Amino acid sequence: MMHTPFPGSPAEVVPLSTYEFASDSWTDAPSIDIICSRFTDDLNRALVWILRYRALAALVGRAEIVACLDRGAHSWRDMFEVAAQFPLNNEWGFDGEMFCAAVDATASRRSVSRGAKSDR
Repeated sequence: MMHTPFPGSPAEVVPLSTYEFASDSWTDAPSIDIICSRFTDDLNRALVWILRYRALAALVGRAEIVACLDRGAHSWRDMFEVAAQFPLNNEWGFDGEMFCAAVDATASRRSVSRGAKSDR
């Protein structure tokens, strides 16, 4: 079994799957015990989850990002899907403009996918 390397720098924070980074809400963070219980075989992945969640929470707390995300038909699911794999910057966070663009693309892709399914 492969174990996730300890992320000593932002560039070493590995991507997570959308399933691994799923959450019921972006406003209520699960406890560290719950996160660790998800990754009992690889606690470095739990650390990666926490780092990604903190980067997302910090980003969503910025006024310009709130405005960007309010402009489109985004959901917390779109934000979590992007945050699961988005690269962290040198400050252990996400670049706001690039993150918003990725969320827009994810929401658009999901919208097109739903439209194609309803056309059947």
